[in-house]
Amino acid sequence: MGGSSSSRPRAPASPAHPTTRWQNKDLPVLHAWVITQPYGAVTRVTAERNPFYFKVDPAGNQLPYLDRVTYEVAQDAQTLVLKAANGEIDMQDRNIATPGNKAVLADNQQKGGYHFFDTVPAIMNSAVISLNLTHKDPVKRQIFQNKNFRIGLSHAIDRQEIIDVVFVGQGEPWQAAPRKESALFNERLAKQYTEYDPKRAVEALDRAFPRRTGRASGWGRTASASPSRWRSPPGPRRPART
Repeated sequence: MGGSSSSRPRAPASPAHPTTRWQNKDLPVLHAWVITQPYGAVTRVTAERNPFYFKVDPAGNQLPYLDRVTYEVAQDAQTLVLKAANGEIDMQDRNIATPGNKAVLADNQQKGGYHFFDTVPAIMNSAVISLNLTHKDPVKRQIFQNKNFRIGLSHAIDRQEIIDVVFVGQGEPWQAAPRKESALFNERLAKQYTEYDPKRAVEALDRAFPRRTGRASGWGRTASASPSRWRSPPGPRRPART
């Protein structure tokens, strides 16, 4: 059985010292495939099935199923998008599975003879803004360590608008907490303080520092903030969470 894919292997830090698995075919690995044609002055990188790979499927069959994988070397991500749209790639996720590429890839499905597939990322978010609780500035440290301040900041973020605008409607407001697929999933940890509510944001900020000004509310009556917690720009159909 053979197989092919397309990707752009990462270039080594120094060509004179090929230490990564893409450049050094003699490097011992635990991966499913072993590099046989390394990355370098070639247009394709090949890898063959690792006969000592440790994983098996539910029926006890040793993985991987494919005996060989071929990676075409591309100069940039846009080249990969064009190849995928033309049906020249068997499977690809990295570098092209973004909301910005969704429209062109969707429009060319029939022409290219391919389809989308759903994947489950291992990460719970693609990015998390985490305040420095040990900031060297004592004033900022005091603010950031205040739980009510962080609650107010969280309620001031319109995550659903971020999902609609940035991720083309694919996603779900989410904290930095385990995914539903995880045995450690906890709904309270995943969803708390994710509702966009300027009023509750101001109330929490007032609880944090009630005497910041002489106004009725030291934080005003509107609250807004930049995006805080995102989940992965996924592939054309893969959900994202913020």
